[in-house]
Amino acid sequence: MYLASLGSGSRGNATLIRSADTCILIDCGFSLADIQRRFWRLKLDPSDIDAIVVTHEHRDHTSGVDGLAKALGVPVYMSFGTARSDRLSCWHDSRLFNAGDEFTVGDIAVHSVPVPHDAREPVQFRFDSAGARIGLLTDVGRITPHVCRMFQECRALILEFNHDEELLRQGPYPAALKRRIRSEFGHLSNREAVSFLSQTDLARLSGLVIAHASAENNSELHARQALSDGLPDFFEGGKPTLGPEVRWASQLEGTDWIPVSLAD
Repeated sequence: MYLASLGSGSRGNATLIRSADTCILIDCGFSLADIQRRFWRLKLDPSDIDAIVVTHEHRDHTSGVDGLAKALGVPVYMSFGTARSDRLSCWHDSRLFNAGDEFTVGDIAVHSVPVPHDAREPVQFRFDSAGARIGLLTDVGRITPHVCRMFQECRALILEFNHDEELLRQGPYPAALKRRIRSEFGHLSNREAVSFLSQTDLARLSGLVIAHASAENNSELHARQALSDGLPDFFEGGKPTLGPEVRWASQLEGTDWIPVSLAD
């Protein structure tokens, strides 16, 4: 399997998961012209996309879903709560599920994972195919025991490092927005992301993508330093020693294609 971020942050999010026979787009918070440019950067033919799956209704994840789904003629999978938010129409082929349901797209098994976030019925996803397992975990206010169970034994993980707690505290955001971000229905801080990683099998994890970082309240340096401080046996200077290879998903470019090996 392969994964790639097309861009990650408060101004738009989209992620690709690809197996031998199937390509899934998770979310699309970019305009049709912009997402096509991002496809071209990865040498992806848009006609290769078999489905769009949606995590939740916030515009940085959904603003481009309707137009792209109509242009490509592909189904859109979303939770019943996301559909009831009226942020998406996808009238041509919507496939609704309950948070926690599993379904298949081609040769990829998609596991929806309910998470605490300030949306109608938000989920994140785990993708399994031919012995490879990829987890996508962003836009989550806190890590629940169920989340920990569902994301064990991943070979690659796209994980939210939204903010550095001190940068957020000192930053220009209004107090109400700061409270929302820090709440259990907000976003993971660097420290919380590292705490989650400490509960996973890091020896099994071969790839880690730092995602959904705030442009105002975080930086790649802060996120990598949090890895070194919190997991010194696996990272030094934010670079892997015994831990997985770490990539930074930028807002402008995302990442290149990242191969994900089969489980041992």
